[in-house]
Amino acid sequence: MLNGGKNSNAYQDKALRTKIYSILFKSFKETFLQDRYSDTPISRFNEAIEFVQSWYAPFELQREINTANARAKMVL
Repeated sequence: MLNGGKNSNAYQDKALRTKIYSILFKSFKETFLQDRYSDTPISRFNEAIEFVQSWYAPFELQREINTANARAKMVL
C-alpha cells in the first residue's frame, strides 16, 4: 500500500492522505484522459487497475509519507 496501510501515520493524517490521492488522481487523469475514475472505458479497466497498483509517489511526496510513518505513535 502506497501510504503504509490504514493503520499507518500517513493514512491517519487526513491532509496527507488527501494530498496522496489528489496527486495519484492527477496522474491518472493525465494517463487515461478522464475526468473521473468512473469515466474510464471498461476496455481499459485492467490497465487502470494496474496503473493504480503500480503507481509510485513523486520523491518529495514519498519522503513526506516516510517521515509521517517514521513518527512514533503516542500511546496515552
